[in-house]
Amino acid sequence: MNMLSEEELNEIVDVVCMTVLDLPVHPGGRAVLQSGQYLTASIGISGAWNGLVKVRVSLDLLNRAASDIFDITVDSVEHQDRIDTITELTNMLGGTVKCMLPETCDLALPEIIPPEKKARDQHEWAYFSCEDMPLAVAVIDSASSSKAA
Repeated sequence: MNMLSEEELNEIVDVVCMTVLDLPVHPGGRAVLQSGQYLTASIGISGAWNGLVKVRVSLDLLNRAASDIFDITVDSVEHQDRIDTITELTNMLGGTVKCMLPETCDLALPEIIPPEKKARDQHEWAYFSCEDMPLAVAVIDSASSSKAA
């Protein structure tokens, strides 16, 4: 995550969460999420800089956000609504990170990371709290992640 400062990432997450979710977010916290309690999505950036932006969001937060976005009750939120919410959040975060890069880059489409790949996620995550519900963001430089593999 060395291409962005901690302060820049905090600002990006704050602005995007207020824009997409209309919810304030605060840096910090590190709630342990058990498997099945969250979704993880990623979006690739390629060009002058190559890497990924990964987003991990608790199901509780996704339910709350999807309820607001789709104007439905929390009890009416379905799995596809959570997927649509996290992919939109990931797309907005990835696009904002891309805009911070010094040269031209392309943004891929966001995708859900399957549970079997989550166990191998050994990236440095920045943790946030949104109404006491956790979310985490990782900005991963492909060059540094391939050296660690």
